[in-house]
Amino acid sequence: MAYTRRHRSISTFLYALPFNSQSRAVNALLAGWDVTGILLLQSGSFETATFSNRDPSGTGANVRGFTAAQRPDQTGDGNISSPTPDVYWDVNAFVLPANNIGRFGNGEVGTLIGPGTRVFSMTVGKNFQMPANQRLRFEIAMANLFDLENFDVPNRTITSSAFGRITNTQTVDQAGPRTVQFSLRYSF
Repeated sequence: MAYTRRHRSISTFLYALPFNSQSRAVNALLAGWDVTGILLLQSGSFETATFSNRDPSGTGANVRGFTAAQRPDQTGDGNISSPTPDVYWDVNAFVLPANNIGRFGNGEVGTLIGPGTRVFSMTVGKNFQMPANQRLRFEIAMANLFDLENFDVPNRTITSSAFGRITNTQTVDQAGPRTVQFSLRYSF
């Protein structure tokens, strides 16, 4: 469920800048530029509160090897109306069940909603024609052009002092800090 999003929108564009001059020198510099871009908007992922190193069911689930993470008891929604990086989820909505009580925790899968993502990336490039079917391409690629801060998923382990707190920013989907890359490609 961590990779499932309720809403995901991706928009792209390509635009060849219109420029035409009577001067060959001016056209060589200013004509032939193109701009491409991509806008990603998505809601937060569905997350699940967990804990480990405890076995409320008494079945040895924490040592069987398939997973040591288990779900706690859930007493409330867990999501809050105005989350901040320091308090993203309601930490009081989850309780650690006691050992050997004969059941697993009742916490549901995917009830917590993580932070969304907003990214706009753009590339500006120009092709330079050369003799004999040779070509030179210059590009400036800018990921997360407006340097929007996209928070990573909060800590999901209820036994951690950082439970419900965001300590990093996203790095997937080019959602990290703004990066600029210059490239020059020669094709022959």
